[in-house]
Amino acid sequence: MKHKLLRLFLIGTALLGTELAYSQSFENDRIYNAYLKIQEATVAGEFEVALEGINKLANYKTADVETAAILRARGFILLNMDRGNETINDFQTAIDLDVLNVQMEQEMRYVIANLLASAEEWQKSYDVFQTWLNIANSEIAEQEGLPKPDVDAYSLGAAIASNCDDFPFAIDCTEKAIQISPEPKRELYNLLIALHFQNSDLKKAVESLQRALAAFPDDNEFWKTLSSIYQLLQEDKEALAALVIAYDEDMMTKKEEYLLLGRFYMFNKMPFNGAEVISTGLERGVLTESKENLELLSQAWFSAREFENSLEVLKKIVHSTGDEEATLRATQILIDQEKHQQALELLDIGLNNEEVEDLGNLYKLQGYAYYGLKQYAKAVEAFTKAGTADPEDKPDYDQWIDYLKTEFLAQAD
Repeated sequence: MKHKLLRLFLIGTALLGTELAYSQSFENDRIYNAYLKIQEATVAGEFEVALEGINKLANYKTADVETAAILRARGFILLNMDRGNETINDFQTAIDLDVLNVQMEQEMRYVIANLLASAEEWQKSYDVFQTWLNIANSEIAEQEGLPKPDVDAYSLGAAIASNCDDFPFAIDCTEKAIQISPEPKRELYNLLIALHFQNSDLKKAVESLQRALAAFPDDNEFWKTLSSIYQLLQEDKEALAALVIAYDEDMMTKKEEYLLLGRFYMFNKMPFNGAEVISTGLERGVLTESKENLELLSQAWFSAREFENSLEVLKKIVHSTGDEEATLRATQILIDQEKHQQALELLDIGLNNEEVEDLGNLYKLQGYAYYGLKQYAKAVEAFTKAGTADPEDKPDYDQWIDYLKTEFLAQAD
């Protein structure tokens, strides 16, 4: 059974306001005026009224250019009434008359390809899409100023081609979609991986997964899939060994290689090795000290139970970026270790970060740190600010304030 990879790109009523406005003149004014009334009904969503009117026009003897305009208009009306087969017939007849401009014909071909695909008439859809794509990439389209195929178009082509078992073309379409997308979505990489699977090319699937992991390094599903493919290839140990040899011989020169080996170790429950690889990449300057890379290193050290190393990396993140999450994690560890002054220093940095979203948590930790230093007045001030920033938890902070005032007063006495 074939996998249905199709994404349906629906044509909305937004088209009707502009696409039904036929730019070329009608030879018969009476027909043209009737056409304008039909257009008004269509834009208003009165499709039954519009269809009745357009059917009357279709019975008149008209010039080819008028006939094509009428068929095209009726096709869009029928499309919005979910009458796909009739839409296809009208559009194809209009195209066959060969009197419309390239843009209009291309719009109809694209709709036809979509409708045939949604009806699972894959081969017919494939043929129409190929025609559409060839014209879209032609000199004629460039001269007419038509837009190039976009991500949705190439994704549609990939879905259609895969259901016709033309995997090379489907893969090519997907690669083009990834290439022209400013930030390729996860679904595109998933599609590429699935196509290589369907094409029984596991090695290419691995390459695609590695690219996907470079774009989505925290995606557990991609890591699980990569591990499964290695097991299918019976190359998990060999693949890891090859990376280890390259690392040991100082032959790794790409950031992707360091990240891949580091994450491979972490995924296979060897976080200490992973931390060492990432640390080496940073020391050698292959990996930058970006927040993402440092967070990965901190996570690796933490998983390896090297808590001091993890803490040092978190502190580096806080000092360089003031990152909220790193500040919360680092100060919580320091407070647990009763290193209250160090916690306060990091909290000062975090609280000066204008992008902080949860001030309440930071002030709460500041209150804990001052309490640990027996600076009760400052602790009261911190918990008061926490209650103001986080009204939902204010009752909890008020309890702390009442308690600290008692402690403060007892100390003053």
